[in-house]
Amino acid sequence: MNSAMCIRAAKIEDASGIASVHVHSWQTTYVNIFPEEYLKRLDVSMREKWWTRVLSGGEGEHGVFVAEENSSHIVGFASCGKERALQHPDYTGELYAIYILQEYQRLGIGKQLWDACARWLIAHGHDSMLAWVHPENTACRFYESLGGEIVERKRERIAGEMHEVIAYGWKNLRKISL
Repeated sequence: MNSAMCIRAAKIEDASGIASVHVHSWQTTYVNIFPEEYLKRLDVSMREKWWTRVLSGGEGEHGVFVAEENSSHIVGFASCGKERALQHPDYTGELYAIYILQEYQRLGIGKQLWDACARWLIAHGHDSMLAWVHPENTACRFYESLGGEIVERKRERIAGEMHEVIAYGWKNLRKISL
């Protein structure tokens, strides 16, 4: 892991690598949070189809960024766009996802991906951002270290069960992004 890491905008050809990170990250991050059977059934090929649609513009306008090792191996990704619920007037942007393979976590890649999304949101007219997180996800500490404040809690169905999720918010991305 002493190799060169690059953060760049995702291309449609990255759908497979993003899907692999997405599924494998869920399978390691959510052990003992979501049902084991649900995590085992996550399918890279289904997720690849979904990411292909996103990257081809079929899911609306998104910023999607990848962390790539040695210009060939995607080890993480993040996606962002307009706040989806449209219920938070103080937060117009949203960090939809940020996932990094377990062995690449705690190396500063998450901060670089977060910054890429913050810059994309600012460039697209969003000075603020929300990120929804399961409270048992260790990423909560990451969001707090970036100055995220809890702005809402709600319950939603995930993996066939009701779970609490929390929204971290940043009201002024210009103050904290690179």
